[in-house]
Amino acid sequence: RQIGMGYQILSLLINLVSKNAVRTYLDLDYLGMQTVFSNFCDLFTFAFAGIGMGVLFSLYKPIEEGNRKEICGIYRYYDKIYRKITGAVIVIGTGAAGIVAVSVNADISHLEVIGAYMLYLFSVIVFNRFLVMQYFIIANQKRYVVCIICGAIDLTALAGEVFILFSTGNYMCFVLCILIKNIFIDGSLSSMKIFLIRIH
Repeated sequence: RQIGMGYQILSLLINLVSKNAVRTYLDLDYLGMQTVFSNFCDLFTFAFAGIGMGVLFSLYKPIEEGNRKEICGIYRYYDKIYRKITGAVIVIGTGAAGIVAVSVNADISHLEVIGAYMLYLFSVIVFNRFLVMQYFIIANQKRYVVCIICGAIDLTALAGEVFILFSTGNYMCFVLCILIKNIFIDGSLSSMKIFLIRIH
């Protein structure tokens, strides 16, 4: 519980430092654009996270009983649901690109706004597509593992983001760093998921 609370505090601090870096090395226009991206993508995140409790409650009993067949069946079932949500988010999110471009009231070209938004959207999708892995690990009473992995990668990525903004002043490279971070998180949690399935 303490590790989970510590990770939440760390996430808030990382978010503050990241926003301050965007404001410092770019300008307020980009910070405002990122806020618009975040507001739009939060809606998609809710779609992924909405079934999280269902995943947890479905897995607790078979994990306790060590029923590997049922565990794999439940995991595949929810993974299929996440695939469908991912498809819907890709279609809706891409379709909303024009709305996002109009919503950003800044001295930034529409082409740059749309390009940055699509990259940001893809990073959100990459992270949330495999949320079922996080819930599986948490159901195995290993939430601290998720917190430690995510916290370590988040901190490393923050250093990279700040360095990129300082050295290039390029927002697209900054968003690309976020995407790479989420890919690393997914890869690390996937290894943990495979290990836990094998020991059941």
